Amino acid sequence: FYATPAPRGPAGLTEQTVELAATIQLPGEVEEIFHYGASSVGLCRTEFLFLEHRTPPDEEEQYAMYAKLVHAMRGRSIALRTFDLGGDKPSSFVDLPHEQNPALGLRAIRIGLRDPARLGTQVRAILRASRLGDVKLLLPMVSTLAEVQAVKHLVAAASREIGLEAKVPIGIMIEVPAVAVLADLFAKEVDFFSIGTNDLVQYTLAVDRTSQPLAELSSPLDPAVLRLIALSSHAAKLHDIPLSVCGAAVADPLAAIVFAGLGATGLSMNARALPLVREALRRVGKASAIRVADHALGLRTAAEVESYLAHELEPRLGELLHERA
Repeated sequence: FYATPAPRGPAGLTEQTVELAATIQLPGEVEEIFHYGASSVGLCRTEFLFLEHRTPPDEEEQYAMYAKLVHAMRGRSIALRTFDLGGDKPSSFVDLPHEQNPALGLRAIRIGLRDPARLGTQVRAILRASRLGDVKLLLPMVSTLAEVQAVKHLVAAASREIGLEAKVPIGIMIEVPAVAVLADLFAKEVDFFSIGTNDLVQYTLAVDRTSQPLAELSSPLDPAVLRLIALSSHAAKLHDIPLSVCGAAVADPLAAIVFAGLGATGLSMNARALPLVREALRRVGKASAIRVADHALGLRTAAEVESYLAHELEPRLGELLHERA
């Protein structure tokens, strides 16, 4: 169980089965992720690149920003997610209506598809930047196959407009339980999955991710969440596409071990968490991660999962458990 690049460990731990990537939102973070040993950028939150804009950034502004990022990656892969706005992410350059329940309203790809011209501008800029390096296109907050198909048509049209012959991989965030349930169908339409644990937990457990009074109910180790991840992983493996997991939970070594054991081929996190997670995976190993993840799926509550993992893995992780985020 290992990721690359990384410090060399004991013999027998060189199988590269889990890619450790970084999640970023600003170009200046790229050098830092290399310092901590990230192999790629598993998620770039493009909406944060333009927070100061009062009007939608045009194609040239976006292209210049994405090109800067791609150049900084020096040939390594970067997944550029289209604007994930709405909900708890207000925007100064997109007018959003007042909604009684914004978490279930106009968000992310729903906003983009209501304004295909603006989404097309971003897609063209990303496609142009793909000529400079290894770029993937990631769609946030997908909930239906129709949304994926609509974006694929838009990408095909944009590719023709700019004369791009190479195919840019298109992936989706799995944040809505319905997508996990139908992951076998979505896997036929896209090139990769990225599970967003923050929103998947929120929508699976019906708990506002920003609610402090309900924080104890919001656990990525809840068996319901783990079973949805397992469903998605099975579909990804069946259709031979990569599946990564991102979100705050991935920085927790216990959760990272479970996600890897459930079949994740990549983990994307804040770069500063990479050394801790890498060492945890190295100590536990692939067979043990699969075993504890499988057992966790049969437990009843997040508390049971947490207790089981701590007891089962403490002998191997030791002091790493005290460094958990």
